[in-house]
Amino acid sequence: EARVEEILGGVVDDLSAQVGAKRDGGQPNLYTWTVSRGWVDGSKPDLPALKVAGVDDLANPETGALDAAYKFPERTIALFKDFHPYLDSPLALRKIRDLALLYKGSRMKMMVFLSPRLPLTGSLRERYGLPAEIARELTLIEIPLPTREELGRVLGAVVSAPVNKITAPTGAEPDRLLEAGSGLTTQQFENATIKVTDKKGNPAKFDGAPTWATDNSDVLSVTPSADGL
Repeated sequence: EARVEEILGGVVDDLSAQVGAKRDGGQPNLYTWTVSRGWVDGSKPDLPALKVAGVDDLANPETGALDAAYKFPERTIALFKDFHPYLDSPLALRKIRDLALLYKGSRMKMMVFLSPRLPLTGSLRERYGLPAEIARELTLIEIPLPTREELGRVLGAVVSAPVNKITAPTGAEPDRLLEAGSGLTTQQFENATIKVTDKKGNPAKFDGAPTWATDNSDVLSVTPSADGL
């Protein structure tokens, strides 16, 4: 999730630089929805949830989150996290189609559905990875696992954090860690790296290459705006 939010945040930053002082349509926004908090400003996640007039996006998440997205201003990326449980709802699917049509005809608006998986049943879902009703409305993008360079940045951040009490690896140790981390997400690699300390919090030695394996990946579904955002 963090990697996708970083990518989308970069898109918003680029758009902000492009619009500059024109202000026609307002500054770009990244709004993020979760079933636990509702809609929040992605650039200010610590602030209280956004309140959309006339909509309670938590009372009925299946449709409330989508109803709120109807009212977002221009130049907005609406990021839905873990919305996949509601993709079996005919009403939610209809609202997604309506919202996709609205966003495509708008100025720089996009909705993004971020999920670790999608419900895959039936021939069309096997082909597109999405319910038939919205398979042609959205673009399915599989986010690749992090590169060695990205894992290296994670390793540097973990080692430099005093709370982790990890001695910086030297010599061939970083390469062994990064090789072992191949196939992990950044969060999994961070968690695994932290666990190299013993139960007393003393730095552990990086002897050998532990085997960490997973085929996890994030799935990103997006609908582009008319401006190709």
